[in-house]
Amino acid sequence: MKIDVEKMKSVLQAVEDQPTYPSEIYFVFNCKLHGVKATPCDNATIYQCVILEENGFLVGESMAPGKAFRVDRLTSLGHDILAKMNDKGVWPKIKDALSTVRSVAEFLTALAPFFPPGWIETITRKIRG
Repeated sequence: MKIDVEKMKSVLQAVEDQPTYPSEIYFVFNCKLHGVKATPCDNATIYQCVILEENGFLVGESMAPGKAFRVDRLTSLGHDILAKMNDKGVWPKIKDALSTVRSVAEFLTALAPFFPPGWIETITRKIRG
C-alpha cells in the first residue's frame, strides 16, 4: 500500500478538529464497533493512521488490523506537520517532495527540509524507542 499524504492530512485534521481530549476518533473500514461513534473510511485511511502512529505523529492503536483504528490525540509533531500542511505556501512543496516516496524512511527524509535542524533525528529516536 502507498503513502497517501492527502489521506494523512485528512486524518490529522479530523483529530485536531475534535473539541475534547482524548479525541477517541474511530476510523472503521467494513466493520462495526459496538457502543462507539465511528467514522467510516477506506482501508487506505486505516493504513495511513498506522503509518502516522508508528512515526510519532499521533497517539492511537489498531483495534482490528486493517479494519479499525482508534486515535486519541495528535502529538506535538502531529500538530507541527498539520500546521505545515495547512500553510498554503508550504503544502504544495510538501506534496511535491512526497510525490515519489515509496517508504517511510523516504517519507521522513522528504519532510526534513520543512522542519528545524535535528527534527529527523528526533523522530528516528522516538521510532527506535
